[in-house]
Amino acid sequence: MTTENEKAVGSSILSVATHGLTRILALLIVAAGLLVGPAVANAQGYRAVQTFAGHMAEGDLVYYTLPGLEQGQTLYVYLAGTSGDLDPLAGLVRPDINIEWLAADFRAEVEAAVAEGRDPFEAVSEIADEFFLAWSDDGGRGYDAAFEFAVLKDGDYRLLVSGTLARPTSGDYSLTVGVNAPEVLTGEAESTDDTVAVLDREHSRTGVAVQQITGTLTADKTSTFYVLNPLDKGDSLYVYIEATSGNLIPTVRLRDFGGKTLRSANLFGQQTSATLEYALEEDASNFSLLIASF
Repeated sequence: MTTENEKAVGSSILSVATHGLTRILALLIVAAGLLVGPAVANAQGYRAVQTFAGHMAEGDLVYYTLPGLEQGQTLYVYLAGTSGDLDPLAGLVRPDINIEWLAADFRAEVEAAVAEGRDPFEAVSEIADEFFLAWSDDGGRGYDAAFEFAVLKDGDYRLLVSGTLARPTSGDYSLTVGVNAPEVLTGEAESTDDTVAVLDREHSRTGVAVQQITGTLTADKTSTFYVLNPLDKGDSLYVYIEATSGNLIPTVRLRDFGGKTLRSANLFGQQTSATLEYALEEDASNFSLLIASF
């Protein structure tokens, strides 16, 4: 039989034990806070800005990997067209999207929406929300793209850079990406020489472009020339020319920025067509093709 005094003593012991457990749990929670807190603070305190420049032909897709983004950081992206009629688009690709099929799948969904009688511009916006964690077409000045993204999960992310999906465009671009650097959205942030992004050459589809031009040469106009877009080291240029009427025998010369001939075809007038191939050993600008009658 338990006396009243024994019950009181037992209650006191239980109370002490319970308070002791509470203190231990509180200590563990505080300790956990000390471990998690500085990590988030460090993620928010880190700041970096990186800039890129490149060229996009119609239909090009350029991917950048953003390695090691951390929860608590904020990613800022600004993409501007700097030449031609480039209307750029930038999007942070969802991790479950197959980037090798992204363009085809996106286009297929837009075409399906149009077939249903929907406004294509409205459809593009809604479908982009399905493919990207964050994206922008005209979020910056003019046609520039700009967006920010709060990182909720540690990991490597992937950024897509392309011309707008609404119409064909091309030209040079300037890309600025920053972590915890909101000034990026002004389009004037300076690089901190840190690595925020890395060009994904394996999956990017760039530099593959085909253009067809027609023209006329006469007795009064025996030649003409075309200035090429900037070419990159490792690019290969292929040219085919043929006469489509009259007795024209065409010749073609590839010239560098100073007018020096680098390659030529059909200079002796043996054919009514000609082919030319040239591999770039370094970056090149202001190259031209001289087309003339033999």
